[in-house]
Amino acid sequence: MKVLIIGPAFFDYTKAIAVEINSREVYAFVFNELHSETILSKIAYRLKLDFLFSLKVKKYRSKIYQYIDEHKITDVLFVSPDIIDKEYLVEVKQRARIHLYMWDGFCNKKNSLSVLNLFDTKASFDKFDCQEYGLHYIPLFAEKMYQSNDAEKKYDLSFCGTVHSNRLMWMKKVQRFAKDNNLRVGLFLYYYSSVLLFIRLLMNRCCFDLFNKVSYSGYKKEEIADLFKLSKAVLDITHPNQKGLTSRTFEALRSGSKLITNNENCEMLGREYISRIFIVKNIENQQEALLEFIELKIPPLNAKQDHFLSIERFVDQILENWND
Repeated sequence: MKVLIIGPAFFDYTKAIAVEINSREVYAFVFNELHSETILSKIAYRLKLDFLFSLKVKKYRSKIYQYIDEHKITDVLFVSPDIIDKEYLVEVKQRARIHLYMWDGFCNKKNSLSVLNLFDTKASFDKFDCQEYGLHYIPLFAEKMYQSNDAEKKYDLSFCGTVHSNRLMWMKKVQRFAKDNNLRVGLFLYYYSSVLLFIRLLMNRCCFDLFNKVSYSGYKKEEIADLFKLSKAVLDITHPNQKGLTSRTFEALRSGSKLITNNENCEMLGREYISRIFIVKNIENQQEALLEFIELKIPPLNAKQDHFLSIERFVDQILENWND
């Protein structure tokens, strides 16, 4: 078996999956889904203006076809594609089996729905999408670097994420909650453009103090892992309408931290993790319970719990799904 993974460059998760597949003595390589990672290209893709560089996209896809042929690729995994169409998939399918894994809900990425029938196997992190569209349910993962090392806690609460959708309002509430209760907070905030973020802040008329706390180059995964290991609790604010459990869920828990999240579906993790999770709906009305949860002592993860949260389990399930 030889595997090609085509997906977003986001935090190099696709590369991590490839490395784990390679550890099983299966050849795996990664192609970025986008032909270019420049800010202008990303904005154009986001605004559905990719027709402006259609010739470059066509040339890039020809490069992918050539790679599949030259390296005798047997399986191509598309990870949460933003840009997908029938013509593209048919070309790839003439050369190899094609598989889909979604780490976004179809409510946020509708493009793949029109071509679902072309994939040989389909899987998602979203249990509800799986039930509705007939996909195989495979939860996300945390890499080895997130594994707990029982480090002394430096922060009461931490957050790492892109400043999108309603997160500005959440950050404003978190800052107020932390100040009122003298909490030590670690913040890793990211946005892809300082200009666009400034416009968003102007439009929302809030959180201007966050502008200088945002990174526009991103953070290394090792830095995020260290932040989580040093935190009593990690806050995860999901994208509106998202139901699946994000990678932050698994990374926070595997780091030995507790998880505070607005995703009520975290309860599907089961009783083994329920004492480590707090579902937040309204910070102002849950302050006392939140403070108690932050100070709650929890035992270390056992081997079974850690394995379920791991990338090793994730890749096992991916490959098993292909071979069923």
